[in-house]
Amino acid sequence: MLEAFRVTFELAEPVLVNRSVAFDGLLAHQVYRRTGDAGAAHRSLPLAESDGVYQASELLFLGPVARGEAHYVMNPRWDRFDRGVLADKRGKPHRKVAARDHLKPTLDRYETVAARRAFVVGKGDPGRIETLIADLDAIGKKSRSAGFGRLKGAPRIERLDGAPDEIGYADFTGRPVRVVPKAVWTAKGLSDEDVSFGPARPRLPRWATADELCALPASHVIRPRERHRVGL
Repeated sequence: MLEAFRVTFELAEPVLVNRSVAFDGLLAHQVYRRTGDAGAAHRSLPLAESDGVYQASELLFLGPVARGEAHYVMNPRWDRFDRGVLADKRGKPHRKVAARDHLKPTLDRYETVAARRAFVVGKGDPGRIETLIADLDAIGKKSRSAGFGRLKGAPRIERLDGAPDEIGYADFTGRPVRVVPKAVWTAKGLSDEDVSFGPARPRLPRWATADELCALPASHVIRPRERHRVGL
């Protein structure tokens, strides 16, 4: 039986995000770790769905939050360097190597969000979800990398009584909490008032799908006085 749920993450470190961290993507990664089957990871999640779009929010951080930036080198593989640039004429290795032209490394830039706690709300099978996330000890992009994303203990999942049927697409107040195709948003009877629409990729796998016109979350921060948005 599919039920409304809330997952709570106690954060030990800042989380790396691009624009957001989607719970369906996180669950897909957990399925893939167990099965090695990318198809199952994208098609068989224990979440409700409409038109192939899973009904679970992106990561929502409890405010106040502190934001920053982290940078990673994208292409530092040694096989992209000519052997001649790694050593001098006597064969002695260079202590520093600078790649140029098409071999020049570039930087990925990620936003960091530091908060005490984060939430996900949605509709699905709480028991199966709990099994999938029981061993999760870090979340976000490059989780567990250089001091980012670690959790204080296992995530906690709870069933939500009195949640709206659209929980996971919207919160308790009807605001978007993930990117939702406009056709799905409208079919669910959700209001367009004060909702921004723009291009986004709501379907898995995101790297292989096209942009669609979607309802967009205005913010991923839940202010303390807004805890009712996630059923608290």
